[in-house]
Amino acid sequence: MVRLHVGALTSSDPGKAAHPLIDQHRALLSVTLQADDMHGASRTLHSPVLSLPVLDTSACKDLSPDPVVAQRLQELQFGDAAAEVRTLLLAGDTLAARRKLKLMEPAVADHPWLRDKLARLRELTERDAAMSVKELRFSAKRMSSRLASTAQFQYSDLEVQDDAIPAFLRRKGVEGAGRAGSKPETQT
Repeated sequence: MVRLHVGALTSSDPGKAAHPLIDQHRALLSVTLQADDMHGASRTLHSPVLSLPVLDTSACKDLSPDPVVAQRLQELQFGDAAAEVRTLLLAGDTLAARRKLKLMEPAVADHPWLRDKLARLRELTERDAAMSVKELRFSAKRMSSRLASTAQFQYSDLEVQDDAIPAFLRRKGVEGAGRAGSKPETQT
């Protein structure tokens, strides 16, 4: 049996809990392996604890922002705003939903993928509010649970076609649309 423990009070000593204000490192993960060998004897192995140094608030202010983290935060905010637009559309307030989409433009001006998504959402909302509700639901869900690669590349609408990028990492302007020309052939 493998036991993973992720918690605020993990210590490098399995029998003792760490004190977050006294210890110089914050433990993140400890792994304990418990097994019975072929003779029936119980064995327990503890891994070294994965930890990070504790920094005070002033040291954190001097850290430069990570661009991937900043980009993901922007995507999460977009997802929250998309959920608000969806709520407005479900309430039948299409005008307020359009205004909200318009207000989102400055927030995504420097993010090509979100700018593309917003343009497509605005166009869809103008054309078909019911389909927009569906797209907004998928979009908000995707934004809140998207995996980000450690090596993000500049967004391109051709990214959806790129087989070198795993499907779960591709950023699409429209969530429900598949790849162009990839429709399965129907048997007649």
